[in-house]
Amino acid sequence: MKKSFTLIELILVVAIVAILAGLIAPIIRGARQDAQISRMIDTGEALYKASRLFYSDTGTLPADIDDLLADRGISGWDGPYIEKPLTPKDHPYGGLCYLTNRTVTTIGVREQRYVLYAFWNIDSSFAKRVNDAVEPGEGLIWAMTGKVQYIAVAQWLSFEYHIHTFNL
Repeated sequence: MKKSFTLIELILVVAIVAILAGLIAPIIRGARQDAQISRMIDTGEALYKASRLFYSDTGTLPADIDDLLADRGISGWDGPYIEKPLTPKDHPYGGLCYLTNRTVTTIGVREQRYVLYAFWNIDSSFAKRVNDAVEPGEGLIWAMTGKVQYIAVAQWLSFEYHIHTFNL
């Protein structure tokens, strides 16, 4: 007599495979997001170092990523400071990422200069995971404090790197 699997045995095997797939899929998705976060942070740190070198050479902050790539007539420029421009591959969701700068002046006290490495179209749960990787334990106000900033309305995530402080 020929032995074969019964319908119940086949259903049981399919159910076990489905349960295992359901358990493994979130782990794989989480590992992928961890890799994306690491890439964002590494790129931000590289841009920060390049911006510091640029500032050291020129005395000004880079206006955008192109200042780090090619000589645009800025006195003291000694680059390129980075190897390649930012592309959608540098964004976890394939969107826009860019470099810019800002200056904050405390009236009559000091001027602080920052470079921002920013992303558009980042959801808040991913942004929170990025923040936890960079600055864990920020609590409820994490989005507005520290190095990682997040504006939920615009879905805009930025890394803010302090470059220099001048006492006025």
